[in-house]
Amino acid sequence: MSPAAYLFAALQLIGGLALLYCGGERLVFGAARLAVVLGIPPLVVGLTVVALGTSTPELAVTVQAVISSTADVGLGNVVGSGIFNILVILGIAAWLQPLEVSARLVRYEVPLMIVVAAGLWGLSSRKNLGWLEGATFLIALLFYMSWLVTQARREHTQFRQSLESEVVPQAPGSWAGPFAAVVFCAIGITLLWIGSEWTVSGAVRLARLAGVPELVLGLTLVAAGTSLPELATSLAAAIKRNADICVGNVVGSNILNVVAVLAPACLLAPGGLAVNEQLLRLDFPTLLGASVLCFPVFWSGGRIDRVEGGLFIVVYAGYILALAAEATRSANFLLWTNLFVLGFVPASIAAALLWALTQQFYRRSK
Repeated sequence: MSPAAYLFAALQLIGGLALLYCGGERLVFGAARLAVVLGIPPLVVGLTVVALGTSTPELAVTVQAVISSTADVGLGNVVGSGIFNILVILGIAAWLQPLEVSARLVRYEVPLMIVVAAGLWGLSSRKNLGWLEGATFLIALLFYMSWLVTQARREHTQFRQSLESEVVPQAPGSWAGPFAAVVFCAIGITLLWIGSEWTVSGAVRLARLAGVPELVLGLTLVAAGTSLPELATSLAAAIKRNADICVGNVVGSNILNVVAVLAPACLLAPGGLAVNEQLLRLDFPTLLGASVLCFPVFWSGGRIDRVEGGLFIVVYAGYILALAAEATRSANFLLWTNLFVLGFVPASIAAALLWALTQQFYRRSK
C-alpha cells in the first residue's frame, strides 16, 4: 500500500479524535450553561448533563461503530478506555503528584466500578450484547444517577461540595444566555458527529492497511483518544493538588462509559453487538483486574503514591505486551495471555493488598 494511504488514514483518525475532544467539551459547556439558565440546581446538572457529557466521545464512537457494523471498534473503545483511565491516567497523575483518596470513593464508587466491570464480563459471556443487556445497562444508569442524588442529599455539606466540584465545570459569564448555550450544544453535537465518523473510518482503514485487527486499534489508539477529556481533567487536577477531582473523574467515567455508552449501542445494534473471543479472554479480565487493583491501592494509607502509580503503569505495559501477542498471533500467544491474566494481574493485586495491609498495620502501631 502507498504511504499516502497510510497518511490519509492516520490524519483522518487524528482529526476525528481532535473533533471528538472539542465537540465533547463544547457540548458539556453548553448543556451545563443551558441547565443553569433554566434554573436546574448545579449539583443535579453535574450529576446528569455534565457527568454524561464527559462520556460523549466514547458514546459517539461506539454508536458510529454500531452504525458502520464495526462492533469491535466500539466495544474495544469502551473496554480500552476503562483500562487506560485506571492504569495510565491514574499512573501518570500519581507520578506527577501523589493523590489523596477520599474514604467515600473506597466505600462507594470503587466497589460499584468493580461490580460494573464484572457485570459487563458476565453479560458478555453469551458472546452477544443485545436489547436485554442494553436495557440492563440503562436501568443500572438510572439507578446510579438516583443513588448519586440521594447520597448527595443525605451526606454532609463537604460531600456535596466535593461531588459538585468534580462534575460541574467552572464556566462563569453572564453572557452565556439561553441562545448562546443552545449554539454551543449544536456545535458540540455537530463536531461529535463528524469526529466519530472520521475516527471510526480512519481506525478501520488504518487497521486494514496495517493488517492490525480492528479490535486492537479500538482498545489502544481509539480508546486513548476518546479518553483525552479524562486525561486532561485528571492531570490538571493532579497538578493543582485536587485529588478528589482527579480520582473521582476516572472512577466515575469508568462506570458511565459502560452503563451510559453501551446501553444505546446495544439497543441500536440489529441483532446485538457480537463479542470477540479476545475480549472474553484478555480485555474484560484486565478491566476487572484493574478495577479490583484500585481497592487495595486506594485503601493503603488513603492515597496513591508514586510506587503505586508505577505499578499501574507496569500492569498496563504488561497488558500491551499481551495485546501485541494476541494481535500478531505469535507462538504461544495464548500462553502469554494466560500468564498475564492468571498470573501477573492477580500477583499485582496480591502485592498491592499486602502493601495496603502493611501500611494499615504501620499506621495503627504508631
